[in-house]
Amino acid sequence: MLIRSADDPPRAMSKVQFKSGLSLSALLRRYGIQARCEQALKHARWPDGFVRRWFQATAATQLIRCGHRYRQCVACRRQTSVR
Repeated sequence: MLIRSADDPPRAMSKVQFKSGLSLSALLRRYGIQARCEQALKHARWPDGFVRRWFQATAATQLIRCGHRYRQCVACRRQTSVR
């Protein structure tokens, strides 16, 4: 953790802090539950279905480990998730 003293000059705010986006209440209205959020992320990541870009493989098995869903490419066995 970086600790600043009172004598340090103020830092400029990051551009990320000023980006427009969803407010917390809008985010909760849109996605509300984890399943809907994961579904939206899955669609954003793989709009045409799962494709492993290195092999152009579309076949994958699904598994759950520690409560998280993963897809494992059948061609290369790499695992990925929407998180």
